[in-house]
Amino acid sequence: MESMSYNNASKAEYVQYIKYELQELGLAAATQAYEIKTTLATRRGVNVYASFSAPRASSFETMVLCASWLSLSMQPGSLGSHNINMRGVASIMALAGHIQKSSFWARDVVFVISDGFLDGMLAFLDSYHASRTPGITSDPLDLVSGGVIWTALCVDYPGHSFSDVGLYYEGTNARLPNQDLLNSVGVISTYTGGSSVLIYDHEIPRTETLAGTISTFPGRTLQAVAAGSYFAIARTIIRHLSFSALGRPSGLHGLFHQFRIDAVTIFAKPADGPHGFYALGKIVESSVRTMNNLLERLHASFFFYLLTGPTTFIPIGKYLPSVVLIGIGMELNGLHRWVSSGWKHHPEHGAVNRWTRQQRPVAVTCSIIAGTHIFGLLLFLAMTYIPSQIWASFPKLLLVSMSAAMNLPSIIGILHGPPSHAADKASISSVLHALTLCIAGTISCIISVLNFSFAACLVVLLGIPLSMIPRMTINSAGRILGTIFFMMLMPVPILLSTGFVCEAQTIKTVLRLIWDWQVLESWFLPSVFCIYYPLVVQGCLAIILNH
Repeated sequence: MESMSYNNASKAEYVQYIKYELQELGLAAATQAYEIKTTLATRRGVNVYASFSAPRASSFETMVLCASWLSLSMQPGSLGSHNINMRGVASIMALAGHIQKSSFWARDVVFVISDGFLDGMLAFLDSYHASRTPGITSDPLDLVSGGVIWTALCVDYPGHSFSDVGLYYEGTNARLPNQDLLNSVGVISTYTGGSSVLIYDHEIPRTETLAGTISTFPGRTLQAVAAGSYFAIARTIIRHLSFSALGRPSGLHGLFHQFRIDAVTIFAKPADGPHGFYALGKIVESSVRTMNNLLERLHASFFFYLLTGPTTFIPIGKYLPSVVLIGIGMELNGLHRWVSSGWKHHPEHGAVNRWTRQQRPVAVTCSIIAGTHIFGLLLFLAMTYIPSQIWASFPKLLLVSMSAAMNLPSIIGILHGPPSHAADKASISSVLHALTLCIAGTISCIISVLNFSFAACLVVLLGIPLSMIPRMTINSAGRILGTIFFMMLMPVPILLSTGFVCEAQTIKTVLRLIWDWQVLESWFLPSVFCIYYPLVVQGCLAIILNH
């Protein structure tokens, strides 16, 4: 394959070569052409797959070994250009020859060399499970048995040799595989392959490297080893939260999770050594044999966890309350504001203060809340149906237009001014503030079980600002600063501010988010426009409409 690369072989020549080699091994191999259409572009490609039938069992259960043509690692200095996963593809082909010679396999094995990065495997799984996702058309898979896929192993080896094995495990919309699969691959990599294990491609900080950095702090109260572990854990958790919050899979394996298939990517971190094909082959082959020995689906271990290292993790019972408690606090704060809005204080000179009940403008407030969510939905639909050619031709104009559209409710509120209300009625601002806190807290608690990372972002971005609204409305200066602050919390103004600094990267990020929604069905973009944005607008209007 390297000689073909030196001769600038075309993609069609690679496809025919891989298919021919798999057939020479005695496997039933074929190709699958596919096409994925979105409002942004149309992607076409050809997958190569082969099937091995288990000699000792029926074809009811299946394992998948796969490698994408493009690696998850990026070329240095490029905007999203992937490296070629040539040695990962070669590893799958070599393993196919080894499995074909053995007779102890209890499950069918399907080998897949997918085109592109994620799109090829997405088309393969869509056809395998007959999902018929709109926009995806592909050739039928005639050579596979159609057995239930239990586990999948993805190999990513973009370099000549590697120093460590990295594990990638996040799936679409924060889905995670069973932790036993990660533990098994990690133990096999350490004791069978002789390679150290990393989470992602993060290097383990060395004590002597950190000692000089820590010594510069006054007092030198931190030990280098402890500080190094804290820095490494924080970096790992932050990267996990970024994958999960965006609803984006960290690799090829993430596409399997939506079908209840436990999958993980073994990433051979490129380096000058000391490991190569032999060590990776031992790791992959032993991992496949471990998956082959399963008597039932993995279910006894955790499905919700935060990995802090290759051998350490935080269970759901320890990290979930952090978001739930803040969400409950927002709900209680909202209930307190709701009760307070129903009473009016009449200070008297005597020792007893007099309180009288007042009506709440619930209908008008609920209309404002419903209007913000409907407006967010319309903005979401408008943004996702803009062709990529328009984004490429008028990027800043589109960002400015979307930013102006997002601030439209706030501008209308400023022009209209605080509405007058009767003496025996509560203000719209107080009721809107109370209901917004209750809605934000309730949604954060619900989403925390589905996507902890996105819920954590909600409580951080909304919890403190919404709770500070009473302090922002003490005087005119506070209302002006509070209004500006809430306007800056809106998503498109944030992209607009970064777009003038790094236009190409910003547009690429926007297009990637739209592609994630239309193809991968990631929840991030609709959640931002239909949940986060309306709540920010409601908080902004609660300040603007305050007397």
